Amino acid sequence: EQSNEGANALVFADLDPDDVRSALDGARWVFTVLDETGAASEYLAVKVIRGPDGHDVAATMATVTFADGTVWDAAQGLFLHLGPEDTESAGTAMNDTLLGSAGDNRLAGMDGDDSMDGGEGIDVLYGWNGNDTLTDSGTEGGDLLYGEAGNDTLTGGDGWDSLYGGNDDDTLFASRDGDALWGGNGDDSLRGSGNGADDMKGGKGDDRVIGGGNDDTLSGGDGNDFLSGGGGDDVLDGGAGRDTYFGGAGADVFQIRLDELDGDQIRDFDASEGDIVEILGLSDPERVSVAIGSDSVTLTDTLTGEVAELRISGAQETDFVMILG
Repeated sequence: EQSNEGANALVFADLDPDDVRSALDGARWVFTVLDETGAASEYLAVKVIRGPDGHDVAATMATVTFADGTVWDAAQGLFLHLGPEDTESAGTAMNDTLLGSAGDNRLAGMDGDDSMDGGEGIDVLYGWNGNDTLTDSGTEGGDLLYGEAGNDTLTGGDGWDSLYGGNDDDTLFASRDGDALWGGNGDDSLRGSGNGADDMKGGKGDDRVIGGGNDDTLSGGDGNDFLSGGGGDDVLDGGAGRDTYFGGAGADVFQIRLDELDGDQIRDFDASEGDIVEILGLSDPERVSVAIGSDSVTLTDTLTGEVAELRISGAQETDFVMILG
């Protein structure tokens, strides 16, 4: 049963939000009522008023109320939950909520601080502008999440997903089966999962890249980054800038480039666990001399006289392992 409470209020007296799907179709906000099998049984359309730039700015139906007390307030943003026949939807200039169907969806939040969940299927989610929250709660994998502009939060689901933070300060979480995380520009936070080998790249900015429980690959990129491998046999590469490394448990490889050393520190080197420091980018490794101190390693290019220092906690001359290449 549907009724109007006034000119701009819609009430689903016998239905909960899970019984209704909603999507934008041109200038209409379309509600689809599902039957007991999940098939569409009834449709209701509400006109949406569009602004001069093409963004949806208001709906003639201000509120939608359900039997369980849930209220969708169009003044704050549209709530769009795709039905079984829908595959694409875009939000508005407000703070929208977009939920995908069981199929393969493409969702775009547009402006505003949007919340999106692709659900099942192989989905592509775009946050665009605003501080958006993008989630993949599905189990198939192969999903793509793009935060774009704003301080976004991206969370992968089951399967191998790819998460791109974009500009500004983003937070990315891997889930299961090994995900690929790219922070992009800004001071980003990337966290691996306890399942699967994750590939995480901070990008530009001062990033925090935290591995999970498996064999992860961590890259800081430009900026003063913090890298922590966690469990497993990890590969850590801070990139340019003054970086700090924690390998964690397992046999970890710390990849250092001589021309990028800028006060870098390895805080938990342990040769007994199989840790290795690998110096990369040397045109002639034989001309590099290595001096190991109590808490640092000094590398000198005997031809150019260039000197670089790597501070290492736990390194001892008798057990320190370094590969020049």
